[in-house]
Amino acid sequence: ENQSGRKVELYWDDNVNGVLQSTLSHTSQITINTFIGHKFYFTSADSGGSKDNVLYQVIMERHTGLVTLYNERVMKERGQEFEREKNQFMREYFANTGRKWKNYYPREPITHFMYNFSHIGQEIKVTSGHTQFVECDLTVIQQVT
Repeated sequence: ENQSGRKVELYWDDNVNGVLQSTLSHTSQITINTFIGHKFYFTSADSGGSKDNVLYQVIMERHTGLVTLYNERVMKERGQEFEREKNQFMREYFANTGRKWKNYYPREPITHFMYNFSHIGQEIKVTSGHTQFVECDLTVIQQVT
């Protein structure tokens, strides 16, 4: 997936000159059937696939799912170690849920809070500072109705 803000090319690294897989405009993505150990790299669209101008590269591992290319600042913080950590997360998520992770990484899995009721009919008063509603004065409500 290309989130870099510019047009890029994706190559399979054949240990020679690279084999063009796709040209990706910003926000485009491609699905590739590949094998563990295959290497891929992104270059800018005008580089002709030169390995001297690699924006990012990745080696496919067992649970490699989505590989996203972001801007250069973000991608400098990433590398093969980041991809290994991501794959470990994907592997553990699949083992725990039986489903493949289909969201951005890093991101914590979504959880839903549930109140622990002790009996039927129990009421729990919830307050939050995060709302778009305001509490109306009873006199205002009576004026409207």
